[in-house]
Amino acid sequence: MPPLVIIDVRLSAGIAVGGQTGHVVGRVAPFTLGINADILLADHPWTSFYIGPYIEGVDRIALGAYGGVRVRPLRGGMRLQAGFNALLVPYTLGGVSAGGGYCYAVGKKSAVRLCADLEGVLFFLGSDLPANRVAGQLNLLLGASFNAL
Repeated sequence: MPPLVIIDVRLSAGIAVGGQTGHVVGRVAPFTLGINADILLADHPWTSFYIGPYIEGVDRIALGAYGGVRVRPLRGGMRLQAGFNALLVPYTLGGVSAGGGYCYAVGKKSAVRLCADLEGVLFFLGSDLPANRVAGQLNLLLGASFNAL
């Protein structure tokens, strides 16, 4: 049986794009550092709900939260996810996310895994988004996870 609760710690970086019809701007996405709880919902296929806070920062600092549903279709290290991403303080930005990646177990029976994921985020709400515009990010997430229960 999969673990009931997994704790993930992640660091992400990537590219950000934004714009409106006919005009697109790209730049380095802010770095983020986050931690989340991944709570088992179903055993077959291995499905869980994840939620947690994160800190964003490069030229400014912000606090946000993310969460969603994660599926491990092959009961191994591969995982797919879809959810939400929201910056909450000092400005707001909200949207949806989707991604996938792989976690590699450190040792044969280890409860610790090293993980790498690619995640796309589409922001469409918030005070930090200019009127009539959307913004997106493509991020590489590197981190570690361990069984908590």
